[in-house]
Amino acid sequence: MIRITVAIATYNRRKLVEACVRRVLDLELPEWLDVIVVDNNSDDGTYTSLLQICDQKIGVYQNDVNLGFSGNFLQCITKSKGDYVLWLSDEDAINLEGLSSIKSDLDKNEYCAVVGDYYRYIDGYNLVPYRVNVNRDATIEDLWGCSHLPGILWNKESTIAGLVKFHEYSDKYPEIAKYYPQFFPLIKFFRESRVIFHSNYFSYQVEYQSSTHVSSKRGERYYYVSPRWQQLSDLIRYVNNEFSSGAIEDLNFKDSMKDVIARSAYELLMDAMKVDNPTLAEGFKRGGSLRHRSKILIKRMIRLVRILKINPTYVVGKIKGKVFHV
Repeated sequence: MIRITVAIATYNRRKLVEACVRRVLDLELPEWLDVIVVDNNSDDGTYTSLLQICDQKIGVYQNDVNLGFSGNFLQCITKSKGDYVLWLSDEDAINLEGLSSIKSDLDKNEYCAVVGDYYRYIDGYNLVPYRVNVNRDATIEDLWGCSHLPGILWNKESTIAGLVKFHEYSDKYPEIAKYYPQFFPLIKFFRESRVIFHSNYFSYQVEYQSSTHVSSKRGERYYYVSPRWQQLSDLIRYVNNEFSSGAIEDLNFKDSMKDVIARSAYELLMDAMKVDNPTLAEGFKRGGSLRHRSKILIKRMIRLVRILKINPTYVVGKIKGKVFHV
C-alpha cells in the first residue's frame, strides 16, 4: 500500500505557516498520509513556533542555511517518507477528499506525476479555478498547465531521479533552476508518457501574500518581462541540450517541446507585461503606438521563435491589429 507525504515549504512567513499547520491539526489524517514542514532557515521565529505547535502528526525540519526556493523544494522531496509527495505552500490547505479519491488508483498503478485541479483564493473571499482537469493522460501540450507547482502529486523516486543533475542544471539553466525546478523532472516524465490529470483537487489556496515573493537586485519578480524572457531562453537551451541523442523519439519530442514553447511565448510575455508595466500592455490591446520597451519585447519574441527553428510558426498577438508571421 502506497503512502503519501504532504510537505509544507515555508520561509519567514510564521503567521501563514502557523495557520497552515493548525488546519492540518484539525484534520483526522488517514494512516497512509503523513505531513512534514520544511523551514528554509527562517529568522522570524518560525522554527521555534512550529516546534511548539506541532504534535506527532507533523514532522518539523529546518535547513541549516537558506537553500532558496528550489533547494527547499528538493528538501521537501528528500525528507518525505511517502511514495508520493504533495508539495504544499504555506498559503494552502489539504483536500483529504481529493487525496482519498486518487489513493486506490495509486495502489494499483504507478505514475511519475499526478496533476490535480487547483483553486486560488482571489480578492480575499473567492476560490477561483486555476487549473481544472478531467481524468486523462497528460501530453506535452499540457506543459504550462502543470507548471504551477501546488496541487501535483510527485512520485518521490522518479522525481529524485529527474533531479539527479540539478546542481549541474543550476549552472547551465539558472533562471529555470531558481524558480521552476519541477520542470526538469516534469519534462522527462512527459517524454516517458507517465503524467496523468486527475479531476479532483489535492490542495487549494487559502491566503495569498505577494509581498514575500522573491525579487532580483533590480526589484524584478520572477513573473516580470525580463525574468520571463530568461526563463524561456533557459528552457529552450535545456530542451536543445538534453534531448540531442539523435534518436527519432528525442527529435520528435524536441520538436513538440519547441512548438509548445513558441506558441506559449507571446501569452506568457504579455501576461508578464500586464504586471510589470500595465501601461504598455494596454497600449498593445488598444493598438496604440509602440514604446521603446514594447519594441524590444517584440524583437525578443521574434528572436525566440527563430531560435526554436520551427517553420512555419506564428507569433500571434493583436499588436496594431496585426498578426506577426515569422
